[in-house]
Amino acid sequence: MATRILDLDLAEPLPPEIRLDGADRLWLVVWSAGAPVGATMIAAAPGSDTIPGETIAAAAAAFRDVQPAPPPPPAGRLPTLSVVVCTRDRAELLPIVLDALAAQSTDDFELVIVDNAPRDARTRHVVSRRAPHARYVVEPVPGLPRARNAGIRAARGDVVAFTDDDCRPVPGWVEAIRRAFARMPHVGCVTGPILPLELETPAQEAMEARGGFNRGFRPTVFAPEPTEGPVYPVQAWKFGAGGNMAFTRRCLDTLGGFDEALWRSEDLDIFYRTLRAGFSIAFEPGAAVRHRHLRTWRELARRLFHWGWGYATYLDKIARADTPEFAARAREERRNWLRYQIRDRAIPALRRGADLPLPLILLEIAGGFAGFGAYPRARRTAVGRARRLPAESAAAGLSE
Repeated sequence: MATRILDLDLAEPLPPEIRLDGADRLWLVVWSAGAPVGATMIAAAPGSDTIPGETIAAAAAAFRDVQPAPPPPPAGRLPTLSVVVCTRDRAELLPIVLDALAAQSTDDFELVIVDNAPRDARTRHVVSRRAPHARYVVEPVPGLPRARNAGIRAARGDVVAFTDDDCRPVPGWVEAIRRAFARMPHVGCVTGPILPLELETPAQEAMEARGGFNRGFRPTVFAPEPTEGPVYPVQAWKFGAGGNMAFTRRCLDTLGGFDEALWRSEDLDIFYRTLRAGFSIAFEPGAAVRHRHLRTWRELARRLFHWGWGYATYLDKIARADTPEFAARAREERRNWLRYQIRDRAIPALRRGADLPLPLILLEIAGGFAGFGAYPRARRTAVGRARRLPAESAAAGLSE
């Protein structure tokens, strides 16, 4: 099964019909005033390759009442912004993000490319051809949080934004982030929607059905106070994801950057620590990116195991290192996660099918079990990786 993705701006005339071009259904993303306001799946009639205009109009009408009011203009100057893209031996994907950043509605931002433990010079060559103005940084120690910290050190902006080498920020992404921070000076972090770039393979369909990376379409500010449920703010996946996040320099300096032991949940950890440090997190719908989901079952299987490990290890860190109140919240969330994986995913998959094949669900559960109690070991691994390289090589890594 394949799905065609279509953006529909409510300010534009509706199309008379939409051809699916061989896809089985249409995923309609509805936009207003430069921000997504909702999405819906539309199936074609049996034997048809076309979605008629009246069906599209009916689907769009459901979102006309939820159009957000335009955000107020920022009171002062916009903060300077650095965009950090971390990549590792994926030169073939890098043009996705570089071309999108070149098409931003403003060029008033710094671009930093962090080449993490590269095996060859392909990434350097892609950057020199497609983004010669970018600062190119080599971080020789492998690990995404390590690369993110190298990007922070190299960046010069008041705000440091992160997106991934398989993401395509929408044209207004940079401007939306800068304006959000200018409007809300109490906010330490801004996140935004992460929509699928394509849904062409069964694995990509399954990844999106599982929940994908998007966290909704409504502007939201998450406060530091733990008043939104018994495990808040431990369920940090509710705040966003690493492919679309930005932080003030003050917030990053306060937190000391990313935890280099959490190489599959460093984003969740820094969201949690942002709130625990007294900063708010704003979810800004206009700051949207598109993500190229993994295309094969093999890739997805490996990623699911790592996600299970990463989430459990992140919870283990809180349970070991935070105050008794928040350690108890982390242990409760660990129980919640395990119940959800077994009761709401694995058992339904046995009976009638689910968003993922049962073996992949079990792989994610296995990763979670591997991550229970794993944080001390993860810390030792991170320290060992850094020590294996000569100190001067680990500290160098910066070249224009």
